[in-house]
This record gives sequence, C-alpha cells and structure tokens, in this order.
Amino acid sequence: MKATHAGTRRAAQVPTRGEVASPPDRRGDRLLRLPAISEITALSEATLRYKRHCGTGPPIFRLSKNLVCWESDLLAWIDEEAAKDAAAS
Repeated sequence: MKATHAGTRRAAQVPTRGEVASPPDRRGDRLLRLPAISEITALSEATLRYKRHCGTGPPIFRLSKNLVCWESDLLAWIDEEAAKDAAAS
C-alpha cells in the first residue's frame, strides 16, 4: 500500500500494483449450486451456462466440478438487472 504524507496507510485500503485485495466477508452467505440458481432466477440451467460464457449472467464460478454462486452476489445481480430494466422503460 502507498503511504500518505504522514506515513500512515490510507483509510480505504485500496490495493496498489502487485497487492491483492482482501476477500469480502462471506460469513452467513451461502454458496448456491446451478439448480438452485436456476430456481431463484427462473432461467434454465442452459441459459445460465450460456450467460456465464458470454459474461452477462450472474457471477457464477466453478468450484471443483460444480458451478456455484454466492447468494448475496446472485441477489445483487438480480437487483442490477431490475434496475437496468427500470431505466430502459
């Protein structure tokens, strides 16, 4: 991290080149598998796979042999899609 003029670290710890951001706190969050994601979004598993391929779907990632998504990330993606639709109307 870069130091401020006083030599202390910045309050909002933004990683600089070569540093890795700390992962978000996931306590209380659940990992959902593809069938659960499909049920929540009302999109087929094939559509979710296609949207993942195109980079337009929820933040689904591979964990071992399963496609999963954090529940909070899925709900945030749904809110973003709803906001896009409302703005387009």
